[in-house]
Amino acid sequence: MKSICLICLMIPVILCAQVTDDFSDGNFTGNPQWVGDTLQFEVNQEGRLHLKSQGSYTSVLLTEGENFPDTEWRFWMKLSFNTSANNFARIYLISDTPDLFSTGNSYFIQAGGGDDSIFIIRQQGIAQNKIYRFRSYKTMHPTNTLRFKITRDSEGTWTAMIDTTGGKNYFTDGSFFDNSTIQAHWLGVFCRYTSSNATKFYFDDFYAGPVVHDTISPSIISMEVPSEKVIRVGFSEAVEKSSAEAVANYTVNPGGLSPDSAVLESQQPVVSLFLHDPLPVGVFGSLSVKDVADVAGNRMNDTLVPVCYYRPKALDVLIHEIMADPDPPVELPNGEYAELFNRTTFPINLKGWSFSFGSYTKVFPSVIIQPKGYLIVAKDSAFIYYGECAFLFTSSSSLSNEGTSLVLKDPLNHVIHSISYSPDWFKGSYKGEGGWSLEMTDPLNPCGCGENWEPSKDPRGGTPGRSNSAYKPNPDLNAPVLLRAVISDSACLEVCFSEKMDSSSMLSPSGWTVSQSNGLAHPCQVEPVAPEFSSVKLVFNKAFERGISYTLHVAGGL
Repeated sequence: MKSICLICLMIPVILCAQVTDDFSDGNFTGNPQWVGDTLQFEVNQEGRLHLKSQGSYTSVLLTEGENFPDTEWRFWMKLSFNTSANNFARIYLISDTPDLFSTGNSYFIQAGGGDDSIFIIRQQGIAQNKIYRFRSYKTMHPTNTLRFKITRDSEGTWTAMIDTTGGKNYFTDGSFFDNSTIQAHWLGVFCRYTSSNATKFYFDDFYAGPVVHDTISPSIISMEVPSEKVIRVGFSEAVEKSSAEAVANYTVNPGGLSPDSAVLESQQPVVSLFLHDPLPVGVFGSLSVKDVADVAGNRMNDTLVPVCYYRPKALDVLIHEIMADPDPPVELPNGEYAELFNRTTFPINLKGWSFSFGSYTKVFPSVIIQPKGYLIVAKDSAFIYYGECAFLFTSSSSLSNEGTSLVLKDPLNHVIHSISYSPDWFKGSYKGEGGWSLEMTDPLNPCGCGENWEPSKDPRGGTPGRSNSAYKPNPDLNAPVLLRAVISDSACLEVCFSEKMDSSSMLSPSGWTVSQSNGLAHPCQVEPVAPEFSSVKLVFNKAFERGISYTLHVAGGL
C-alpha cells in the first residue's frame, strides 16, 4: 500500500479532454504534462521526444487524458536500430494505472521484440494477449520510421492503420474485435534498450481523443508517365481499393479509352494505369478521373489532368549554374549549389536519375523540372525560397573550389549533360575569390567549355532558380578538329577531338578506316568515351604490328 500511495503522490492527476502533443513548444512539462522518467527524455532540435539515456534500462513517460466511446490514437515513432528481445518500444494506448510495471489493465502497441513483429497487446493482470499482429511491416531494419493510426468504435471494432515511411498516407493493415473496457486513460511510451541503443528512440505527433472523421475528398497530387503504356496517378490520401481499381473511372485522351487495368499500390495512394495502346511520344493529351473514393467514402470531383510521354534525350536538361565557393557570401545563402535547366517544353521527372560530383554520385528522388524550368541541387533547405530544390549534397564542401567534373545521367546510365568546371572560368575576375557563381551564357551551346561560362552579373552573387544574368548568344560556329590518334592497346586506337562530340554520329564502324600497305580495315567496335565524348575508342579484330605506319581516315559528318 505504501508504494501505491507514493506513486500517486509523485504522478499528479492531469485533467484534459484529449491528448494532443507535437512537442512544438520545446518541452513535455505542460500542455500536456508528461511524467515518469523525465530526466531520461528531451525534446530535441527537431521538435521530437527523444530518449537520451545510457546503459541498459527501461524508461517510461506518461500523460493522462479521458475515455471516449469512439477513440482514435495517432503517433509517429522512429527506432534507429534493428529490434530484439531487449530492444523494443511500446506505446500504451490506454492503461488504468500509471505504474506500467504493475499488473494493471492496458492496451499497448509493441514494436519489436523477439521476432521483430508489431503487435497490439491486451494486458489483464499478469496475462498479456496478442490480439492483433501487423502484417505489413517487421522491425528488422537499421532504421524503422513509422506512423500509426488506430481507431476503436463503441461496439469494440478496432482498425489498425500504418504508414511505414513515417508519412500520413495510412494503409489499412486490418481490423479486429475486442470489447474489453478500461476505465482510466493513461497514455505512455515505454523504451527497453541496451546501452548501444539508449539514444535511438524518437516519438512525435501524439493524438488520443474522439475519432476525427474525414470529410475531404481525395485529389490528384502527382502524375508520372514512366513508359508509353503506363500512367501512375498519386492521390492526396489513402483511397478505397475497388473505386481506385475501377477502369471505368479513368479515361485517356486522345482516344477516349479506359486503361486495360488499374492497380492500387499496397503502401501508398498511387494507382498504376496500364494502357492497351501506347501514348504518342511528345504529344500532350489528358486523363479524366472520376468517382475515386477515399477510405472514408468521400468521392473526388471529376478531374482532368494533362498527360504526356516524353523520352528525355542528351542535353535536354543542362547543368546551368555552379556555386562552388560561396564564402564570403554576397547576398545569397552561404551554401553551395548547382542549378539544372530543362530546355524542353515537357515536364521531366528526374526520379532515378543520378548526379555525380567529383567522387560522389547521388540519385534523385521523384522531382519534376517544369518546361523551361530550374532545379537547385544543394545540401539543405537554405535555397527553398529561390525555387524547387533537390538535397543531394552531403556536406558543405561537395563542390571543389579547384574544379571537378559534374555528370548528369538518366536511369539507363545515359549521359544527359556533363561539364568539368575550372576556376579559370572566372577569367581572372575578383569574383573568383568567393561568393559568386559561374553561369552558362548560352544554353543553345551546351557543349561549350570555359568560353560559354562567365561569373554571374547579378548583384546578389548568382541567379539560382531563374534565368542567368550572364546570358548572351554564344553560338558554336567551329567544326570539331581531330587532334590525335593513339594506339592505346595492341588492337585499340583512341581518337581525340578538339571538343565534345555527338556520340551517336560516331557509332558507325564504316565511318572509320585504317589503311596500311597490306590493305584497309574497319573497327569491329566503336566506343565513345563518356562522359565528355571528346574521344572514341576503336577496337579492331587484328592487332597493330610494330614498325608499320598506319593512316586513319575519318568520314565526314561527325
